[in-house]
Amino acid sequence: MKTDFYEIKTHQTNASFNIPVDEKYIHHHQGDTQIEENVTGHGADEKYLRANHKLSQHLQIDGNAHTIAVPKPHNQTPIPIFVGASDHPADRIQEKVLLYTLHKNSTRPLNVTFLRPSMFPGVSSFGWGTPFTGLRYVIPKLMGFKGNAIYMDMDMINFRNIAEFYSINMLGRPFAMIYDSKLTVKGGPRGGYCDSMMMMDCSKTQEFFTWDECHSWGATQPSFKWMFMQRIRERGNPNDASDNPAVVRVDSRWNCFDGDITDGEYNAKENTLPQYPLDNIFHLHLTALSFQPWHSPYLMTAKATHKRRDITDYWWQLVDEVRDLEV
Repeated sequence: MKTDFYEIKTHQTNASFNIPVDEKYIHHHQGDTQIEENVTGHGADEKYLRANHKLSQHLQIDGNAHTIAVPKPHNQTPIPIFVGASDHPADRIQEKVLLYTLHKNSTRPLNVTFLRPSMFPGVSSFGWGTPFTGLRYVIPKLMGFKGNAIYMDMDMINFRNIAEFYSINMLGRPFAMIYDSKLTVKGGPRGGYCDSMMMMDCSKTQEFFTWDECHSWGATQPSFKWMFMQRIRERGNPNDASDNPAVVRVDSRWNCFDGDITDGEYNAKENTLPQYPLDNIFHLHLTALSFQPWHSPYLMTAKATHKRRDITDYWWQLVDEVRDLEV
């Protein structure tokens, strides 16, 4: 099987490395018998890959908004992706892993922007659980309140073509998110939509948040995130939080918390959810701060080993791949 190498240069992650691209994407689809009804657009790219045995020519990332130019006979419009990130150098390795896996699996050009606190002076971070918690709400403004955009936290690993997520039918709704069976909002019943990985229609978000509101929110009360979650929940069925006309419910494999089936049946006694096998995850989210393999030193949390050895082993494998490819 032929393998091509694409050069990537990035200023924000202070890295330069080559990405080997093989036919893993094709084999993944051949072995996948479930294709979501609201996910479209991957078939033509898969046919092209089979015919050409490679993705394409050259990848290059320049500047703060990383634009990836990958010639394609199909849709060549870059997918806008915004990543919540910190300013701390210790997190750069995880940013490289996320960036590497997104590019490795994507069949479309990507425009990736890291949202860092230093980019938004004067923002109050009071009550934020991470250095970037409130920064996702600036995305519609950065997009000129037009088009769809993807947001994701930096502590993630991509396993599947992100173009499929971007192709989800929004059904005229402002958001597409996974349902989290464990989530609680201001003491309410468990269950709700989670915005750590979402697509938003930037023309339809202003009734839920504006950047001006979010910018100063923390000066008087903690974390706007919970106000956003509450506003989302108020739009839904009071007897079923998953039934919400503001949100398209996405397959939970697109935001898999530490291997959990995020929208699975929650065992309150054991505080557990059922698990996905590693090869059935689309996009993994390493949510437990104490168990993240890179252990950000600025977090005042205990350091412990992740419950899923297969996940940490794979993360370290990706680290080795990234470091081997750095030039």
